[in-house]
Amino acid sequence: MRRVKRIAIRKSRRRGGLCCHYCGKRLQVADATLDHMMPRCLGGISHKSNVVIACRGCNRLKGR
Repeated sequence: MRRVKRIAIRKSRRRGGLCCHYCGKRLQVADATLDHMMPRCLGGISHKSNVVIACRGCNRLKGR
């Protein structure tokens, strides 16, 4: 999982800085969380194509 987070952080930085995928808020690495676009409980996998960086607030709200 750490490898996937490193890849997602690298991908996010290439897009213009470490930002939340949903709200665009600039993040520190310690505040970044991984969000699975297709939830793992529905068959999603922890792969760079299914994971984005999100702030804690957006990640929490998405789960509701």
